[in-house]
Formats: sequence, C-alpha cells, structure tokens
Amino acid sequence: MFLAYTASPIPSGGANSPLWLTPPAAPGDREPLRHLLLGSAARVQQTIHLLHVLNYTEQFRWSRQIVVPESGLLLTPAQGEVMSYLIR
Repeated sequence: MFLAYTASPIPSGGANSPLWLTPPAAPGDREPLRHLLLGSAARVQQTIHLLHVLNYTEQFRWSRQIVVPESGLLLTPAQGEVMSYLIR
C-alpha cells in the first residue's frame, strides 16, 4: 500500500513558514515506520534506487521529491513515537 505524506505550508504562516509534513493513516493493524531521506536530489534518488535493488521497497512507494524551503521543515510525530537518525 502506498503511503504518501501531504506537504503543505503551516496554516496562517505565510511564505516564511516551514513546510509541514502530515503523516498518512496507518493501514489496518500494521504499525507504520516512516522513512525520510534528506540530501541532494541526486543522492536521495540514488538511495531510493539502492533500497529497491536490495528488495527493501519498490521505488513507486516513495513520494515525489519535496524541496525544503528556506524557512525549514516541521515534522509532526504522534504522541509516544521516538526518532533516531544517522548522518552518513
């Protein structure tokens, strides 16, 4: 099942507001694990292709690339979720 984030400016924030990513609803009883790739357009596409080659996920399951505005990006996790990230 394809789960795409909805990307939109924060309401009533204007042009200088960060981008707000709204997570999709979880399908059935599966607990979603959200993957975010941040980097150059070429590097993100290369990683998506690599994850496909490794049979981790199909390339079409990823959202279109979203350009991060100068004002930033705002992630809205659900209560109780945790985050870990790796810079490589």
